Amino acid sequence: MNGGCMGVIASGTARRTTPVPTQPDNGKVAWREFPGGIAVTQEVEPRTRIRKEMEISLEPAGSRVAILHRLTNQGLWPVKLAAWAITVMAAGGLEIIPQPRADTGLLPNRLISLWPYTRLNDPRVRWGERFIFIRQDSSISNTFKIGIPNEQGWAAYLNQDRLFLKRHEHICEARYPDYGVSYETYTNDFMLEMETLSPLAFLEPGERSSIGKSGNFSTMLRCLPTMKRR
Repeated sequence: MNGGCMGVIASGTARRTTPVPTQPDNGKVAWREFPGGIAVTQEVEPRTRIRKEMEISLEPAGSRVAILHRLTNQGLWPVKLAAWAITVMAAGGLEIIPQPRADTGLLPNRLISLWPYTRLNDPRVRWGERFIFIRQDSSISNTFKIGIPNEQGWAAYLNQDRLFLKRHEHICEARYPDYGVSYETYTNDFMLEMETLSPLAFLEPGERSSIGKSGNFSTMLRCLPTMKRR
């Protein structure tokens, strides 16, 4: 199950109406070791004046990995933003996303953010009662993305009888980007992204925002039922 992880910046509004300035992460990074892991630090981005850092820790035994993303405002003015941690998964797997389960009576208990290219009748998606299932399909080139407030703080990806579990902290009273979602997922014809977001933060010059997450692989002895193509 090949893949990777990166940290990026989400723009500082609950509703993103203009894209945040972007640039490739192709530059050199400084790194250092600490007990159980390494820390990598990017140079300050010229356009955003934000410094990005990642601390990657491995447990002494097992397959658990913990990653802490940090954003530091190195500019002259305050900035409102969120950390956006993207884990890129290999093709051919099935993603499992838990739906919010709070019993709110006659009031709504969940929302879904949709992107302009997202189709609700996409054949890769199964809208279950408790979970949303998304299958990465290399034969479908259309892009698909949704976001939810992932109150349970986890999502999973099953591929070749291996299960990757990604965890993060969801803070119910906090404000999140993209209409208030803490978890987003995106897929196309060659990969799938598991994306977690931190709450929106107003950073003064020199201040930091961070988001932590963890993940681990485990062997699945029983696979989930297959989704029939429509």
